[in-house]
Amino acid sequence: MTDRLGTALITGASGGIGAVYADRLAKRGYDLIVVARDTKKLEELARRLSSETGVKVEVIGADLTDEGDVSRIESLLASPEISLLVNNAGMSLKGSLLENGGDEIGRIVTLNMTTPTRLAAAAAKAFTAVGRGAVINISSVLALAPERFDGVYSGSKAIFSILARRWPLNMRITGSTPRPFCPAPPVPNCGSAPARTSTRFHRKSS
Repeated sequence: MTDRLGTALITGASGGIGAVYADRLAKRGYDLIVVARDTKKLEELARRLSSETGVKVEVIGADLTDEGDVSRIESLLASPEISLLVNNAGMSLKGSLLENGGDEIGRIVTLNMTTPTRLAAAAAKAFTAVGRGAVINISSVLALAPERFDGVYSGSKAIFSILARRWPLNMRITGSTPRPFCPAPPVPNCGSAPARTSTRFHRKSS
């Protein structure tokens, strides 16, 4: 573990925004735990980042709609080595609500809402206990304009702004800020900048 920064756990790290976060955080000196279903892409990313930066990169193949896999990642977040969670994994529906069945709807709600909320809660508990740590939740600008798009995706992403506004009432933190964000250089196929909430925890005053 890097003494100063610790380890960042990134979900959905096999491509897109998650892979860019992995790249940027490794170059800043974070060790990494990268999580996604596509372990081949994760291993390629891990080899490149380890070679370029010298940081430790652990690969974990996981389906974050599977209860067993989610529980496994929750347990990892209790480790004192982890100092940052990037809640990035997510999905959208193919077609409208009327064109999808219960399985597809259940999957997007699980991946976009239930799982990231559980992981954020697990990280918040661990970070509050040790007095340090941060959670970055990747949302979407579509959460800010739900009337123009299918409500399932927009609504599922809106949960992050709600969490960011509620957390200061529950625990001692240094900041919980929703903001538009897209890593530089631009992420291919990123489109408009996704919304991000960033929450940093610190030890309670005695």
